[in-house]
This record gives sequence, C-alpha cells and structure tokens, in this order.
Amino acid sequence: MSECADKFGVTDHDYRTALTSGNVDAIDPCFWSCCFKGTGVFNAEGLYDLEATLPFIKTTFHDDNYKQVQKIATLCEKGKRKLIID
Repeated sequence: MSECADKFGVTDHDYRTALTSGNVDAIDPCFWSCCFKGTGVFNAEGLYDLEATLPFIKTTFHDDNYKQVQKIATLCEKGKRKLIID
C-alpha cells in the first residue's frame, strides 16, 4: 500500500481521514485501485475476487471488525454477480 501511496501522493493522514470519515472521494480513485489490485481484492482483470479477499481481511482485521468486513465482502460478491447477470 505504501507503494500506491507514494505513486499517487496519498499521505497517511489523507488515508486515515478518508477511512474514519467514510468519505474516500478526496483520494485519487487510482490509489484505491492500486491498493485493491496489490492486496488481491481485485484480480488482474480488475474484477472483485472474494476468494482472494477473505484471507487478506482475515490477516488485517480481528474479532468484530473481521466479522463486519467479512459480511461486507460477501455482499460485494453478491453485488458483482447481480451486475454480471444483469
């Protein structure tokens, strides 16, 4: 993630502010894409990959936070399937 931050000029303060406020619009969307690809959340084609996401969030989040993020990750997978079917 630090490589992406350097590449797109995102400071630690910018990142933390975006996460705590829930407003990520102030940060270049390419930064988020870079992070998601780097962590495996997005695959090489730029598509959401739940199978790669779950192990990543398990090592990143703990206890109740993990359960909440796991729930969101699963909802994202359902949303992706709906978009593909539509």
